[in-house]
Amino acid sequence: MEIGLVYSGKDPRHAQTRAFLKQFVKERGILANIVESDQPVATPILTIDGCTVLESGLKALKAMTPSMETTSTKRFPSKEDIARAIEKSIWCL
Repeated sequence: MEIGLVYSGKDPRHAQTRAFLKQFVKERGILANIVESDQPVATPILTIDGCTVLESGLKALKAMTPSMETTSTKRFPSKEDIARAIEKSIWCL
């Protein structure tokens, strides 16, 4: 599995997201190659095997979890959002 993360190194929330992603993968023993890109983005963008699962406003995650609140396009992805996206992807393999 390849997990891509586009984040802004200038935003401390992005740094927390990056640290959480690495810890989550390590703690669960997920065999994944994490590809990081530091770019000026408002919210982190997460891809799994080339498919975007979290992006600005969580548009892609909405398709994965229709019951999730996604009314605000400025919503920052939570740790739970990231964990849910990775776990769903693992179970779909």
